[in-house]
Amino acid sequence: MRYSINDTGLENSYPDTGWVTFEFTLGLMISSYRGFPLYFENQKNRIWNHSQQQTLHGKNIAIVGNGRIGKKFRHLQTIFPYSRFDRFSKTGSEGSRKVSVFYNNIEQYDVIVVLIPSNSETKNMFNKDIFRRIKDRALFINMSYGDVVNTEDLIEELNKNRFFAALDQVEPTPLPKEHPLWDCPNLILTPHVASNAR
Repeated sequence: MRYSINDTGLENSYPDTGWVTFEFTLGLMISSYRGFPLYFENQKNRIWNHSQQQTLHGKNIAIVGNGRIGKKFRHLQTIFPYSRFDRFSKTGSEGSRKVSVFYNNIEQYDVIVVLIPSNSETKNMFNKDIFRRIKDRALFINMSYGDVVNTEDLIEELNKNRFFAALDQVEPTPLPKEHPLWDCPNLILTPHVASNAR
């Protein structure tokens, strides 16, 4: 069996893209925290090196966005009973808290997952003011449209080698081959494929 290398497009997507996007996001969380990119690189270079990585167990996790995907994160509480999952939304409704609460407590979160719509209010919402407050060794994941993240600000912070990131959507898209984001450390980059599964 081989992984598919062809762009089959979204016409073959799983009927409920919310679930497969949730699944993909969880995969990014585990892959980044457990050091999969490092082990893939070691495998490529035939390096057998034991190393200790992080665990999601007992971590504080912020889900910014409480739509059909964000709500699915409540199911993780049974899998990770000692972790805390806080969901945030503009209105603070349906079991979520207001985004203003997230702004006031950014430093306490080990994982931040972004699942918000793209509009005039959210453009560049995640910028240097937030990135500078993310705790060391934390993980930032963007599953929203790329323009909710200020790419230049993120590049600047990632190059400080202080926290991790995983991005399924970026700005600009497609990402030019010469773009500096490709070379950032501690980054998993995927080409908007979270909802494309069958």
